Amino acid sequence: MTGGIPLSIGNLTHLVWLNVNDNGLSGEISPKLFNHGSPLRFLFLAINDFSGNIPSTIVNCQNLTFFHAYENALAGIIPRNIGDLQFLTSLLLKGNNLTGTVPASLGTIKTLTELDLSFNRMEGVEPGSFTYSISRCSIYGNTLPCLPSVDLYGCKADPCTLCPIKDVSQIYNATISAEAGEVKFLFI
Repeated sequence: MTGGIPLSIGNLTHLVWLNVNDNGLSGEISPKLFNHGSPLRFLFLAINDFSGNIPSTIVNCQNLTFFHAYENALAGIIPRNIGDLQFLTSLLLKGNNLTGTVPASLGTIKTLTELDLSFNRMEGVEPGSFTYSISRCSIYGNTLPCLPSVDLYGCKADPCTLCPIKDVSQIYNATISAEAGEVKFLFI
């Protein structure tokens, strides 16, 4: 398969699962693919050559549970309204050219358990906290300064005070304990 995703896929009103992983697809992801009220729950666009922004219309897929678009050439920011996807459990966007900050709205998704933003060009975390437990979070390989005080994995502490290394990008595996919970496998 070559080229982009046909726009006609956006007209499939009963489509729940779309997997085009590793197909050599390219071009921008059209906002017209995500119509209001779409029943799409599983969206797998990984290991292709998609470019451009992640369309903010992705939030029209209110039932989206898995969004995997890792190892593409996506650029720009993660849509600020991505927190509207309240059933999202897995967001894997590693290995792109995403910039800007990690949206605080991600921290409002109660169901989010897996977040991988590693190997992009992210520059920080928006003010706000992750108030729900994320069991797997990877953000290494970015240009992140020492993280501000955020609630990661239910661990209510400043990660910079939990480790003697001021450049947290040097930490690859760690177990951090705190009163509010225990963090295992912290990838920064």
